[in-house]
Amino acid sequence: MGVYSSPDVVIEYADGNRYQPLTMAFETSVLGGELQLSPGTTAFGYFAVDALDRIDLMEHTQERIDDALTDVEAAFIR
Repeated sequence: MGVYSSPDVVIEYADGNRYQPLTMAFETSVLGGELQLSPGTTAFGYFAVDALDRIDLMEHTQERIDDALTDVEAAFIR
């Protein structure tokens, strides 16, 4: 769906490490298996689009969701 990075976006973790993220968003389909936690994941879920305004999203996530909901064939580069 898109590739996202900006020098204006910096994530600082509690340990003081700072990162400029490079995020790639993909459109996928569930083929099978079971959704599970990983070492970098604390929770997961599937949510209806109209329920997202009640969820505490990380900064800039809404832009990616909005891009994914558009009917555009090409990937977004932001």
